[in-house]
Amino acid sequence: MSIEASTSVDPFARTCQAAHLLGWVCEHVNQNPTPGEADMHFQEAFAISGALRALAIMLHSESSHLAPEDRQRLFAARGLAYAALNTLYDVHSCIEADNVETVGGNRGLRLDLQQHALDGFKEVIREVSAFAAEIEQYYEKYGVDKIPVMVLFSLYTVGGTYAWYARENSAPAHLAALAELRRVLDIIGSTRWSVACKLLGLMLTLRIPPDLVTLTDVL
Repeated sequence: MSIEASTSVDPFARTCQAAHLLGWVCEHVNQNPTPGEADMHFQEAFAISGALRALAIMLHSESSHLAPEDRQRLFAARGLAYAALNTLYDVHSCIEADNVETVGGNRGLRLDLQQHALDGFKEVIREVSAFAAEIEQYYEKYGVDKIPVMVLFSLYTVGGTYAWYARENSAPAHLAALAELRRVLDIIGSTRWSVACKLLGLMLTLRIPPDLVTLTDVL
């Protein structure tokens, strides 16, 4: 993690970097800061987000320079980075109104972080939708054998975000994107990783209201 961002390293090292940052996210979101520690906690969230965004952008750039048959080498790192971002934003995007006054001395910082998380959600879901399409294209040309299991959680978490948006507004674009992620999970689940089918089942039973299940099945 101490090397320069522009330093060329192999895909395994990139996966280690993404895993390290995911671990930082897991530690961060499981903290219970006191009111006196809250502002530092929020500042840490901004720092983690910045590091992850930089890594995600770099991974996308490096992937675009690989031959199509080799792009799966960065799938694991990209999947971990996207899952980490979505997990971080999920925690900081929602706050009860009566908690704003009690979570630290800098109310503006907390509200800025909430807006940062909401804006971050929009970026991540677009990128993961494109990532899912890339995974599907790779599968169609080269098969599923080299697609790593570590892409699954990013697809599931962003599918949950689309389900949340669909619950709020029933927008056709969000329903279509959700259906796309479900299709990719189904492809991987039916050909290689059975855990993909379990995630798909969770998405249906826990994330999507019954009326939207019917709509996405039609799509």
